[in-house]
Amino acid sequence: MYEESEYIHCALRYQHSLKVLYIPRKDHPMSEKGKWLTHQIQQFPKLHSLIAHDTTAGLRDFEEMMDIRQVKEFRMYTNEAIDISQEYNHSFIKPCFNIQSLNAAIDFDDSLLPYIMQRFPNLKYLEINLYFPRTASTKMKQDRYFANHLQTFLNYLQSIPKHNIKLHSSIELLSSIMEYTNNGDLSVSIYSDPSLYQTEDLVPEISIEKHKASLSYSRYCQRSHLFDIWTRCSKHINHLDLCMTVINKEDKIYQSILDVFAICKRIKSVEYTIECDMMLPPELAKTPSHNHSLRELFLKANYIYPEAYTIYSHWLPGLRRLSIEIPYKSGSQHKIPMPQTHLNSLKLVFRDPIYLQHGLLLQASACIVLKIRTNAERKVYTISKQDGLVAIEEINVPAILI
Repeated sequence: MYEESEYIHCALRYQHSLKVLYIPRKDHPMSEKGKWLTHQIQQFPKLHSLIAHDTTAGLRDFEEMMDIRQVKEFRMYTNEAIDISQEYNHSFIKPCFNIQSLNAAIDFDDSLLPYIMQRFPNLKYLEINLYFPRTASTKMKQDRYFANHLQTFLNYLQSIPKHNIKLHSSIELLSSIMEYTNNGDLSVSIYSDPSLYQTEDLVPEISIEKHKASLSYSRYCQRSHLFDIWTRCSKHINHLDLCMTVINKEDKIYQSILDVFAICKRIKSVEYTIECDMMLPPELAKTPSHNHSLRELFLKANYIYPEAYTIYSHWLPGLRRLSIEIPYKSGSQHKIPMPQTHLNSLKLVFRDPIYLQHGLLLQASACIVLKIRTNAERKVYTISKQDGLVAIEEINVPAILI
């Protein structure tokens, strides 16, 4: 018998109650010791989950372990490229009905997804993170596979209640993916960190969920590239979540959100987050384009200039719900001039109510004054906390002071 590691020795002591087991990364499942371990864990009656971290083995190498009938979940995270040059005969793949949850962070190869589709017919949850292609040939194979077989894979996902698939690919896939997600949720994140990848190509990470598609860029994304995305997905997008964490590019990205309004005529709601001040060129208020479909707008920024609200009011005549999230600043005023807007709901969130000033921690004011002006009337309210409850009180102020 082999000398067990301290962890496996401990696991064997609790084999009758253990539910989760980490597979030692030094023990390849096809090695003699790996096969010994497979035999041992068959005796774990309550074992539910197997987890393989930093493994150099491939998914197929764990077949015997996954076939243990009490195991319902398998997670694996590879740490280096696997030798994937072998050809596999899919007619000999034995379906594994007991595995209901599969989570794999792994390199792409031509046979991976066909194997998963045939091997796991009973999944309730599937998460696959395909690493960024390490070679040009791998990228070419991956692009070719999804160009020819994306719909087959999406059809397979239809049967899985919850899933999240991540891959680096071109936006040419996006229209089909958006059509699959059905309710039209798209999330786009742009991070200005060119050190992540050395490739010069602008290749996003695409994430496919049951009712949502997401794109994440590690580099600054040109407005023209985003314009291409909006054009491809215009008939599918109902909700857009756009997050930009870009430094020193602010003057080049403000119009991207307006492009959405101009192109996506069916869109219902937008969440727009930017890690800097939000401003829009005043001349945009004079453009004739409007979006009559959008009803809800969420804005999050370090500061939002009043002119931005005026432009949104001009561009979005159908807007009814507005949410704003900005940092709290003591004694400051925040103006929201939207003369062409008829809101049913306004939500204001002030972050960081406890803040540092002159080396002292200060608490936000206990009272907020809200002034509302319309063409017909002017109102002033105070919003405060009393005995843990929020109190709203209308106050009488001479019109000349409002």
